[in-house]
Amino acid sequence: RALADDDARASSTGCVTFASPALASDAAQLVLTSRRGDVSVSLAPPASDVLWQNVHTPASEISERLGAANVLLCFLAVLWTPLVAGVQALCNLEVLAHYWSALRPFAREERYEALRTLVSGSLPVYVMLALLGALPVVLNAIAVSYAGVKTKSAAHAYVAVRYLYFQLLQIFVTVASGSLFAVLRLVLDHPRALLDLLGTALPGMGSYFLELVIAKVLFSLAFELARPTKLVATIFRQAVTRSRLWSVPSRVKRRLRQPPNFDYGSYLPDFIMVVLVGTIFAPIAPVVCVCCWAYFAVASSVYAHQFLYVYVRAYETGGEFPGPTLARFFFVSLVVGHLTLIGHLAILEAHAQALALAPLVYGTVRTRGDVKRTYEDPARYLDRETARRFGLYA
Repeated sequence: RALADDDARASSTGCVTFASPALASDAAQLVLTSRRGDVSVSLAPPASDVLWQNVHTPASEISERLGAANVLLCFLAVLWTPLVAGVQALCNLEVLAHYWSALRPFAREERYEALRTLVSGSLPVYVMLALLGALPVVLNAIAVSYAGVKTKSAAHAYVAVRYLYFQLLQIFVTVASGSLFAVLRLVLDHPRALLDLLGTALPGMGSYFLELVIAKVLFSLAFELARPTKLVATIFRQAVTRSRLWSVPSRVKRRLRQPPNFDYGSYLPDFIMVVLVGTIFAPIAPVVCVCCWAYFAVASSVYAHQFLYVYVRAYETGGEFPGPTLARFFFVSLVVGHLTLIGHLAILEAHAQALALAPLVYGTVRTRGDVKRTYEDPARYLDRETARRFGLYA
């Protein structure tokens, strides 16, 4: 009946229901053909996780579009350096006063000196947070509307990883104070320059990252708790659905009244970024680490409230996301923190101490592999030994 409809589109995705969870797990791990990309099998996501408007999209087309999107994002990453530099230049009070005459007294009179210092240090941070805050919307549109990924969890994973990369690029641009290609060429010509960069430039930016974490505590978490944009959107939806001027279908009303889902793609990179800043500055500037602790102390209360009263869980991935993503980048943060401390000690000519810390890098990488093999991989599927022990094949 669906194929007979002129507007219907055949789907490249199908679901098979098994009476036994053990048989379903066995089938999901089968290699059905030797032809690459012909047929792939995985455990079916829950219905609430499926983006039904994208079910018909072939997997090959999704892969090609994601590849094209990644190329465009690489070009955006190259242009990110001049964009950040331009934004920081425009955040200078002298530049703003040149174009806005009302700010000239504030930018030049001595009585505003203390306030001017506070604004000059905080304004670039808040502007960059606003600029970064627009990226998840763009990335989600690329994943869902352009590439056509078939599940919300896949879209959230796509947004989370690439949003985090842009946040790391933001740190790189801020610390290096130069173009991406210039710094990469310097590192390739002189590999020791990487340790010099980590040991000198990064610790010197402690005040910037301190303001960044404080801004996340005072602005981002407060904004999440208040949710003013969602409040305005809710008032507008109620005005539309309850208006007598036009008729709104019942299914549209139900969709508009659904509670919001937690957007992992937007929030996970913020958690990882604070962990990265804390691991870098813990041995160098402990006050930054204290602010990171304060962020998670406040965030635990804020998101506990949100999960209880605001958000609903849209899907369950069985441990495939977001746990492995968090674990991977947490270990990356530890490695960067170790390298920063080693570079800082090398700059201070404490070569023996720097050499003694070198095994930490190897130990962290080794532990990451152990965690993946011991916890992440076994959690993806039900193993046969456990299934037989509990009689799940019956």
